[in-house]
Formats: sequence, C-alpha cells, structure tokens
Amino acid sequence: MLQQQYWKEFWRLKVHSSYIELQLERTENIDRSVKVVLAVTSSGSIGGWVIWKELALIWAGIIAVSQVLNAIRQYLPFKDRLRPLAGLLSDLEELVIHVEDKLNRPGF
Repeated sequence: MLQQQYWKEFWRLKVHSSYIELQLERTENIDRSVKVVLAVTSSGSIGGWVIWKELALIWAGIIAVSQVLNAIRQYLPFKDRLRPLAGLLSDLEELVIHVEDKLNRPGF
C-alpha cells in the first residue's frame, strides 16, 4: 500500500516536473525570439530602408513595431517567469530524485 502511494507520487512528480520543464523551455524561446526580432529589426530595418527606398513605408512600419515592442518588452511576463520556473523545476527534480531513491532502496 505504501509502495503504491510512493509510485503514484513519483509519477505525479515526474509529470509536473516535465510540464514545468516544457513551460520553462517555451518561456525561454519566447523571450529569446522577442530579443532576436528586436535585434534584427533594429539593425536591419535602417539598412533595408536605405537600400529599398520604394518600400520605405513598409520599413518605417517595421521600425515602428520594433520600437513599440522594445518599449513594452519590460512589461511582458516572459522574463519575469524565467527565475521562478527554474527554481520550481529544480525543487521538483530534487523531490523526484528523493522519491526515486526511496523507491530503489532494498526492502521497500
């Protein structure tokens, strides 16, 4: 009976740990994507504007969107989630290791 409860808890911890790991990865990807888009648009748009003058309106729009994104970036929740998710993942993985160690002990 006790061993079944441990196995169930072990399974729940593994599922939660995997879910948090996926959320952390997703959040890191979104944060990285925002940074890459800002870097590319800020450096490439001015050059593109100079080269393709007939598309100046499009380039001006791209620059404007990148500036708005840069201004609101600090208010986006993705960067604020990174540290808590990483800490939670670390704690869950520690619990998983502890429960797995307990299950692998002889006589349990």
